[in-house]
Amino acid sequence: MNHRLDRSQAHYEWNNALPPRLTIAPGDTVVLRDPGRRRRLYKSTSTHEDVINRGPFRGHPLTGPVRVEARVPATRWWSRFSR
Repeated sequence: MNHRLDRSQAHYEWNNALPPRLTIAPGDTVVLRDPGRRRRLYKSTSTHEDVINRGPFRGHPLTGPVRVEARVPATRWWSRFSR
């Protein structure tokens, strides 16, 4: 089955207490959209001062989390990143 997870809800920490936004079965395909790109936090011309002036640092925005049902430990994960 194919799934899409949009970038409308970002979170800012690796935390397994966060509830999954999506639950999938092994073998499913998921397309995740990067929330950081849309928010345009930085550009290729950004400087150290841009980072400092941004305000309190909340971390890199992440999409997810995604829960995989019936996952067997030590199974392989395949990822493909594209623009």
